[in-house]
Amino acid sequence: MQRQQPRREGAKPQLVPISMYPDTLALLDELGRAAGESRARVVRRLVELEIARIRPGGIERAPVWIMPSYRAIGPRMRARIVYRAWDGLERVFEVDAERILPEPPIGRYVLIGEGAEQLRGQVADSQVTANDGESILTITVRGLAPPSADQVHSLLLEYVHRLDHDIRRHSNAPISFDPYRTTPSWKLGGAEIRALLVAPPGEPARKVRFFSFAGPSLQDHLHPTSHYLPLVDVDDGDARERAAKSIAAFLEKNSASTSHPDPSDPYRQFVEAIYVLIHAELGGDPSQGGGVRRFGNADFGYAMDYKPRGDEGLMQFVVTITSGIHRGRRWASRYPWRTTAATTVAYDAIRAYQRLLED
Repeated sequence: MQRQQPRREGAKPQLVPISMYPDTLALLDELGRAAGESRARVVRRLVELEIARIRPGGIERAPVWIMPSYRAIGPRMRARIVYRAWDGLERVFEVDAERILPEPPIGRYVLIGEGAEQLRGQVADSQVTANDGESILTITVRGLAPPSADQVHSLLLEYVHRLDHDIRRHSNAPISFDPYRTTPSWKLGGAEIRALLVAPPGEPARKVRFFSFAGPSLQDHLHPTSHYLPLVDVDDGDARERAAKSIAAFLEKNSASTSHPDPSDPYRQFVEAIYVLIHAELGGDPSQGGGVRRFGNADFGYAMDYKPRGDEGLMQFVVTITSGIHRGRRWASRYPWRTTAATTVAYDAIRAYQRLLED
């Protein structure tokens, strides 16, 4: 539609083109009826409110990271982030670098800024717009609620603080400790350990399981490793001491490690996540690696499916009993790995393993 601005003294009328979706026009009409204003007056009032909000501080600048990364195939251009916080507030950032097309996929995690004021969110939308003849990539980010202490079980919070004290005694390295996540963590360079309170079904949670990660990461976007730490009872002081030594040693050894999966190889990341979940349930040699790994009484392995549909991204996951009276029993299933959760494959394999051991 086109709206003609009212004549001002000494100024000529100016036609301003405004392109809107039908739903937006309907909303403008609804606002106009409620306020007794024309559609053009509603648009002007909304623009004035937005200008009053932005002008005092201008548009902020901040470094921005989007994970997982995505392949760049297009030209460079300026980028702007519209961050819509979980509490309804909205902020606009100019990115401290040029973005590269294509637009980031919806759902990718986004980190804005650094330090204690860092914002986290997910890509909700993106579009290329023209401003004074220059193309700008505008990315809308839906903010995530910041972590807080009340998200952490009080038993786990008390335990990780005691464990952190033990870790400090065994290492002089600058290990960072974040107790206020749902999975409290210790991080050094590119290595991280996270703690999770667990329990068998129907029993109170009084054990802590540790998960190891390594590689260039941005807070929540890490690559699981094949280094496994033992399950620890929260009341076992000796086990906590041993866990502290193991955690300090892992962080110091892997802080600068380059043995993590290539961040541009999502297939490898997917498989590592499956193995971490299986090990959490069945245990196994913490130093093992490779395509086939031993957990419990079985070998767990994977391979790409080379049948006709393999080009669609199908993988095959296989469980083979290797000891006991059921030796040789085998289960296999195929998954479109690009659209399947690692938890689905891992728990399918664990259930299959348990069935194979039944008479």
